[in-house]
Amino acid sequence: MNKQKQYEFEKRSALRLQQSTREERRRLYIDIYSELYEKFSSESKVGQVERDFKLIKSFFRPSDFVLEVGAGNLALTRKIAQRVKKIVALEVASVSSVEPKGNMNFVSFNGIDFPALANKFDKALSFQVLEHLHPDDVKLHLEAVKNFLKDGGYYIIRTPHRFSGPHDVSKDFSKEATGLHLKEYTYRELLDLTESAGFRRARTYLGQFGFKLWLPSHLIIFIEKYFAWLVKVFVRNLLIVAYK
Repeated sequence: MNKQKQYEFEKRSALRLQQSTREERRRLYIDIYSELYEKFSSESKVGQVERDFKLIKSFFRPSDFVLEVGAGNLALTRKIAQRVKKIVALEVASVSSVEPKGNMNFVSFNGIDFPALANKFDKALSFQVLEHLHPDDVKLHLEAVKNFLKDGGYYIIRTPHRFSGPHDVSKDFSKEATGLHLKEYTYRELLDLTESAGFRRARTYLGQFGFKLWLPSHLIIFIEKYFAWLVKVFVRNLLIVAYK
């Protein structure tokens, strides 16, 4: 019953976001995700957080300044903070029991306008974020993150693969994402977006259960085009690292 209620909430909210202007979304992202967290959010599964961290921990160094966009309940943020010099976590929803301390800072924002931050960052990351953005906001989001990076820095992006979806709550009710995953992407679509946003290049990975494998982008695009069934069965999420 709770899942049915969440689906109904997400479906209504997705329609509001899809029909909204960019100006309206400055408020909508905050209102919708704060309500979602308050009514339906549960704690992150410890095993999943560990697998996510294992997947990306090799990208970070002790000297790194890191920006995380869409940090959720900060479970992954806390893991990364143990490995880097400083991490700044951005989130649109109000997060309870936030304890910014030591090398971890939490900053609220509206999902559109990034706050003024003093530092340039070595790395940025977002886990399961881009699919929640209105498609019109994604390129601007990528451009904004790129501008926060130092030259040679990179943006680690993890987002569900469209072929194996839907991946939001609508998976139990629909054959397509009709909840708050406003758009689920393919590798080809995301690579095109990072290029149009001005990133120099992007590396593509297959990653599952805490392990990742780098594959040339042209090979992954070829597989998507001619072996979509293979992607549907074996690839749940995209992992792309876009370099400034």
